[in-house]
Amino acid sequence: MKYLNTNKIKSKPLTEIKRLFFSLVFMLLGWQVYAQPCLSNWHYRVPITIDNTTNPAALVDYQLKFILNTQSLITNGELRLDAGDLRFVNAAGVHLPFWIVNNTLNTTTTEIWVNVDNIPPLSNIDVFMFYGNSAANSVESGDDTFLHYDNFDGAALDFGKWTFCAGANGGTIPTVVNGEVSFSSSSSVYNHSIKSAQTFSGAITTEMKVNSATNGVALLGQITNADNGYGMGLEDQSSVLSMRLLSLDAEPNNDLCYSLVNQTPINNPSAGVFQGLWSFSWSQPNEQLFSWPGGNETRIDFLDSASFNNDKNIMIGVFNNTGGLAVDYVYTRKYSPIVPTYVFNAFTELVDQVDLTSNSPICLGDTLKLFAPSFQGALYNWVGPNGFSSSDQNPVVDVSQFLNAGKFVLVVSAATNCSVVVDSTNIYIDSIAVGGLLLQNDTICEGVGAGILKLVNNIGNISNWESANTEFGPWSYLNSTNDSLWYNNLVETQYYRVLVQSGICGVDTSNTIGV
Repeated sequence: MKYLNTNKIKSKPLTEIKRLFFSLVFMLLGWQVYAQPCLSNWHYRVPITIDNTTNPAALVDYQLKFILNTQSLITNGELRLDAGDLRFVNAAGVHLPFWIVNNTLNTTTTEIWVNVDNIPPLSNIDVFMFYGNSAANSVESGDDTFLHYDNFDGAALDFGKWTFCAGANGGTIPTVVNGEVSFSSSSSVYNHSIKSAQTFSGAITTEMKVNSATNGVALLGQITNADNGYGMGLEDQSSVLSMRLLSLDAEPNNDLCYSLVNQTPINNPSAGVFQGLWSFSWSQPNEQLFSWPGGNETRIDFLDSASFNNDKNIMIGVFNNTGGLAVDYVYTRKYSPIVPTYVFNAFTELVDQVDLTSNSPICLGDTLKLFAPSFQGALYNWVGPNGFSSSDQNPVVDVSQFLNAGKFVLVVSAATNCSVVVDSTNIYIDSIAVGGLLLQNDTICEGVGAGILKLVNNIGNISNWESANTEFGPWSYLNSTNDSLWYNNLVETQYYRVLVQSGICGVDTSNTIGV
């Protein structure tokens, strides 16, 4: 016999289940107001802890670079191949602009710059990375991330971002082809340089990806509105490439537009490998920092220190000799002497669908097992008949009773309640089959071969009757599921028994009776 415990569902216990269920849902939904941020339809979230505890200064709209293994995420099918589903938000759920460095996606060391709106001094904060949404549109933007940015994706130089100078002798505007800007000076009177149309205050860092440089002086620098500043320059000295600190000065009446002067002491470090990322910071009035793939320099120079607090422009170009320079991209970000560190914490798999299963139907006294799908970091809250509750993903009831039959409800939420999904399942419990007692309700007299047999006290459903010529068989199948059997025309002793089945809980046989 199968029990669903329907009385428990339709009366007071169901009300209790509903009460517990809705309490759980409202509690989880209420937490979302104060918990970590959520993005609807995103499948994964990773908290990133930013450590600014050693920095006494607040960092506002600060560009911070994260290194992430996107190759693994893409291989596992968690992140789209184009990373169009990648998002960063702060603790309040406000989206943070970001940019993925060219040619680093789908590698173990993907470089992602994120503009973090506010990092308090001497503090830790969390920002959050989301991914796993096949329908999302890409929002990656270098323009939104940096103070100034150009990936040179157009067909020509963007004069909304740059001004061009080639001196009184003119010269061609730098060309933009296939995402690369190229400078070419044909002599010492054809300098090629561009200067940002936008100016910037305070200490800034400018970085550019150099694909190639030949002859002349390839320059990355910053020049103030007082027409002076500093830069890093790659120069060929007696067939040895050197990287130097240069001062910049505007020459409005000079064919060269700007003049460059090696700052003393004139260091001549061999540049070594120069293709790759160049970085230049005018960090303090008298401090200049620059690095490239082959080395780095920290210089102390006072020549233009008085202009440090003036607004600055970025400058890129080739100077002083026949030469060329090809650049992949350039960006400018805020400078901080103390760069915060960060840690990627464990990811949370956000709950989108739950399909419950169980080992129901089961036999009375067996172990009841409930199963829910696994979500990394999820919270599980079960309620069910007879006051059942559990926070296990796959709870069990060791010795089941009929009171355990009925509807079980599960609320699954992400560990920080970004999503709440509800499902339920009915549990059926079968009795252990009891064959019952077979009775003969009439005395059979000699010469009378008819009568009725009656089955009583059985538990379960009658599967069929059997008969045999001896008490030990062999038994013949009788197609009857009634609890009584009429027999007649008996000429010798005949034996009968009944097979009783209770759901999945096996078959039991009644006693044997001979007539």
